[in-house]
Amino acid sequence: MKFKTIAKEFQKALEIVEGIIPARTPLPAATHVLIELKGGVLTLTGSDATNQVQYSFPAEGEDGVVLVPARKLLAFAKTLQGRELHAESVAGKHLRLTTENIELALPELPAADFPNVPAPTGKSFKVDQATLCAALRRTVFAAAVDDERHVLCGCYLHFQEGQGRVVATDSRRLALVQFSPATAPASPETHCIIPTAITKLLISHLAWKSEVTCIVGERQVSFECDTADGHYRLIFTQVEGNYPNYEKFIRPLQRENIIARDALLQALKRASMAVDEKEGTVDLRFEGRRLIIEAQNSCKFQESLEMNYRAMHLIPLPPFLGVVCRRPTRRRALDSAPRPVRPVVGTTDRASRRFAG
Repeated sequence: MKFKTIAKEFQKALEIVEGIIPARTPLPAATHVLIELKGGVLTLTGSDATNQVQYSFPAEGEDGVVLVPARKLLAFAKTLQGRELHAESVAGKHLRLTTENIELALPELPAADFPNVPAPTGKSFKVDQATLCAALRRTVFAAAVDDERHVLCGCYLHFQEGQGRVVATDSRRLALVQFSPATAPASPETHCIIPTAITKLLISHLAWKSEVTCIVGERQVSFECDTADGHYRLIFTQVEGNYPNYEKFIRPLQRENIIARDALLQALKRASMAVDEKEGTVDLRFEGRRLIIEAQNSCKFQESLEMNYRAMHLIPLPPFLGVVCRRPTRRRALDSAPRPVRPVVGTTDRASRRFAG
C-alpha cells in the first residue's frame, strides 16, 4: 500500500474518526485506525467494536490496507501543517510516513484484527444536517445519565404523520423537537434510540451543508453524508428496548404560551447569578399575563415578563430551564430541587420541552 496526500486533510479525517476510538480497551486493534486506499479514495475507519466512524477523501497511490495506532498517528499529523505527506506499508510490518525532511515508522497490526461493524440494511430517510443537529442538540440534555433504564440513556428518533420527532427524558424532564425530513421513510414504524455519546458525536461532526441519509436496520443504524471534499459515515448499535409512551404526558399540555425567547433567556441568566452552583432554585410564578422569575439564595432577584398564559402556581425550577431558549445557563440539573406542582412546557418555533415532577 502506498498513498500521497496533504497532511492537513489527513489530520482532519483522523480527528473525525478518532472521536469514536476508546482510550482503554482489552482489544488492541480497537485503539488503531484502519486506512484503506481503493480506486483513488482513501478511507479512514475508527471503531470501538460496537460503533464505527468512517471518513473518505480523494488520494493518489496504490491500493491496499493497513492498521496502525490512531493517537500516535494523529499526534504526528498535527505537527505537519500543510506539508505533503507520503505513506508506504513496508513488508506488512510498519507504515512509513515521510515528508521532505521527516520520517516516522508506525507498527502495523493485521487488518483482519480490526473490529469492523457491519453496515445496516433496512428503512431509510433523509434530513438536512442543520435540522438534525438542532433537534439533537435541543433534546440530548434531557437524556438520563447512568440510569438502570438504559432506553432513557439517549435520544429517541421516530416518525409520526410524516414528521420526524426527537425525544429525550430522564423521567424528571422531557425535551421534544419535531422536524420535517427531506425524504420521509417508507414505513411510519421507522425508529431508533441513539445513545447519548453517539448523539454528541453527531452534533460535533455534522457541520456540512448536504443532506444526511439515515438507514435503520434491526440492530445497527447509520448516518452518512457527502462532505466538502469526501464522504462521512457513522454506524452505531442502537439501544435495545421499547421507549416509554411519552405522549400520555404531553397531550394534556397542548396549549400556546407565548413569551419572547431572548427575553426569557436573558432573565434566566440574570436569575442564575443569584443562586449558588450546588444549591438553590429559580422559581417561576404565573400571575395573569405575567411570568414572575425569582431567585433567592445569597442574594435576592426578581423579574417579570409579559406572556400569554393564565395560572396561579409557584413552580421551583433549577436553572437548566434556560436550555429551552436554545442554550442552557446551567448544564447540570439539581437533584435536590423541589418537585414542581405541575408540568411546565417551554415552546420555541422548532421545539417544545416539558419538565415534569
